[in-house]
Amino acid sequence: MIKKSKSLKTSPLIILPALLALLAAAWSPQAFGADSRTPKVLLIGVDGVRPDALIIADTPNINQLIADGTFDPKCQILGDRYRESNTVSGASWSSILTGTWADKHGVHDNSFEGRNYEEFPHFFERIKAAQPDAKTISLVSVWGPIDRHIISAADIQDYVPLAGIRTANLNVPADEIAGNTRDGEWHHLLGMRRSDKIHLYLNGEHVADAYDRAGDFELQGKVYHIGRDARGGRLAFDGDIRGVRMWDRSLNEDEIGSVADGGSVGEPVLRIDDDIAGPKEIPLDDSLAALTRGDFTVSAFFRTTDTGRNIIMGNYGDAPAGHLNLELHTDNRVRLYVNPTDEDQEDRMVREERTDGTVTDRAVELLGSTDPTATWVYLHQPDAGGHRYGFSPHVPEYMQAIENVDRHVGRLIEAIRNRSTYDEEDWLIVMTTDHGGYETRHGGGHDIPEILTGFFLVSGDAVHNRISPEQTYIVDAVPTVLAHLGIELDPELDGQPIGFLD
Repeated sequence: MIKKSKSLKTSPLIILPALLALLAAAWSPQAFGADSRTPKVLLIGVDGVRPDALIIADTPNINQLIADGTFDPKCQILGDRYRESNTVSGASWSSILTGTWADKHGVHDNSFEGRNYEEFPHFFERIKAAQPDAKTISLVSVWGPIDRHIISAADIQDYVPLAGIRTANLNVPADEIAGNTRDGEWHHLLGMRRSDKIHLYLNGEHVADAYDRAGDFELQGKVYHIGRDARGGRLAFDGDIRGVRMWDRSLNEDEIGSVADGGSVGEPVLRIDDDIAGPKEIPLDDSLAALTRGDFTVSAFFRTTDTGRNIIMGNYGDAPAGHLNLELHTDNRVRLYVNPTDEDQEDRMVREERTDGTVTDRAVELLGSTDPTATWVYLHQPDAGGHRYGFSPHVPEYMQAIENVDRHVGRLIEAIRNRSTYDEEDWLIVMTTDHGGYETRHGGGHDIPEILTGFFLVSGDAVHNRISPEQTYIVDAVPTVLAHLGIELDPELDGQPIGFLD
């Protein structure tokens, strides 16, 4: 038999502290729905994900985020107010990361011409302005323009190019070039492969070289373009071109000087003497396709005042690979781009997965070793799978790319939960995409729902668990992040916070 203990007489001096503790708990912010934990955010961008594919893919980690948050499978990449930007990554990621449409941030396509990030900056800038001690991390996989053009105010900023890539990209900055190439005067640009290096010469003077990683291959496509490449649009040359030459060998220094002075050297594979004031197409016959099987030289005179990106000649976009472009790039840069055929390289999707994995490894490391307020992680492979095989839930390679991303998302979630301070932190995870896709494209998709429609996901203790009852837009990401961090929203932002508990 269990005996009852005798009652104890307790001193009021002993009871009082306990009562005060109970009263303090009753009046704490938590008792009224507030949260004293430190707010933190992880924004995950995944390129080129159609929501109809995401919904049926085997994505247990993303599905759990959906179950724990607010999800919209009909997020729009263009707004009702402004729809003039192209349905491509440069414009969309600018909208996502600034919280404004292109009429404000200025980026309408992948050229980034007209960008206005000083007035409408990356959201890290807004965080730093409100919370100067905040720590920010940016990690970008494969698509470098995000890292090069959009990101700012990152305490840690890493970009990982495509793994195992053999592309030779000689992109010479303005401070390495004497004079202004956009002054409306005639200039001469020559790109060349000689042995194990590629070279650029401007007006007969050597400006840069780099080791050639591309090796020998054949050009691909049906035509070779002068004054543009297969993309056209804003990348088409805005000015005049003359004296186009292509040799299936490297020129020596005397020959380069002679060509830059308007002289004639040997017998080129391609020679166009006429002035070219608009795009011109050259059939890509066997002799021209074989140009990149060994050493080569390409050159032309040009005249322009356009400070944006201008393609002098190229075939980029006519095939997944097998490209040779000679360009004027933004900010007075010059460029030679040599990209071998995929048959000469390890499978593209294998390399995409490896690169996304490397970025995730870095994110996991930093989430465990640093104390970030806001972290941005960008993964690329669904876009690559869509362009190569098709943006469709019926394409196995595209679906596999989405499922690969889900594993990386799972590792990011695990890294957050493994933080030693996790119990004192209020994490919000926001995830979205820049566009969908149709067949193997997404540009010019203003009237194609499969391109215009993405997804928007916000997950964490602070938000509802439901399908979003309201229409979402990609510009909602930044207001959602800022609201969670307790930062007052600039009325110039075009989006709104999504999913928060009332």
